[in-house]
Amino acid sequence: MSNYGIIGWPLEKTYSPIIQNYLFNMNNLDSKYQPFKIKNLTTESVDKLIADLNGFNITIPHKEKILNLDIDFTIDEHVQKIGSTNTVKRTDDKIELFNTDFEGFTLFLKKIGYDLNKKNILILGSGGSSKAIKYALSTHKTKTHVVSRNQTDETISYVNAKELAPEIDLVINTTPVGMSHLSSESLDLDTNQFTNLELFLNIGYGYKNSFFEKFISEFGKPRDPESDEQNDPSNKNFLYYAELAASFQSILEDIVMKMIDQIIELTGEKNLCFSGGVALNAVLNGKILNEKKVNLYNLEKKNYTEEFKKTQAVELNKLLQSLISRFSCL
Repeated sequence: MSNYGIIGWPLEKTYSPIIQNYLFNMNNLDSKYQPFKIKNLTTESVDKLIADLNGFNITIPHKEKILNLDIDFTIDEHVQKIGSTNTVKRTDDKIELFNTDFEGFTLFLKKIGYDLNKKNILILGSGGSSKAIKYALSTHKTKTHVVSRNQTDETISYVNAKELAPEIDLVINTTPVGMSHLSSESLDLDTNQFTNLELFLNIGYGYKNSFFEKFISEFGKPRDPESDEQNDPSNKNFLYYAELAASFQSILEDIVMKMIDQIIELTGEKNLCFSGGVALNAVLNGKILNEKKVNLYNLEKKNYTEEFKKTQAVELNKLLQSLISRFSCL
């Protein structure tokens, strides 16, 4: 059996084991992925991990600290330039360090079709993830500001950030504020100051938003389907929710259509397997059929037999195995 894991502190909530073990099981790989809560990272603790594991990921607060340990690592060129790592891979003769944070960030923005050109960007936090994102942005024509509570020559203060707020297009939160162990903490910024904002990305986990008001605070309470007033087309509330729904529908369609284009470009396949709640969106399905030259297999349709679903799942699994073999970090 191959053993993998993730190290960090306090590591109260991480989805990595769920995701990785699901992929292992789906592909019939004899492997296991588990969390390791390590508060104080030492040469001895990492040596033991290296001896026991085939590889592991690194999260807060150890992405930079591990580089200072007295261990003979083979360091990837990107790790050297960024100054932080999130992936350790062990082979028979060497221990390699990689950074996939910057690649994941770039890929995500590409998937949602966000153009970074000439954007004014604010990164909250100055740790390992912040450094990786700043490195990814360095290949684009952007103006990037890194905010830190402890101001340095390479960062600005939260006071400075408030002054820049009206000019900012994109905000990226890389701080742990809002995560389970800091869920009661907040950042000294006001969403109303960001009058030109196009996009906000929150890198950390947490059910509490670490910077902006929750979705309900931004758009209002959900529509009451039993309310005669809100179901009256002449009522201003009805029009508000209708416009809101139309806007979200348009955004959803743009994102899904771009994802389909990327899947076709990557695989060359014309058979599209579509499943999940979004697959029940009739307007979106119609747009896919009208604008994309694909055969659409919607697994949410009840008239498909279980045998058909299993057949499509096998074909999807083959595609995932191909992608994993090409892009696997470990």
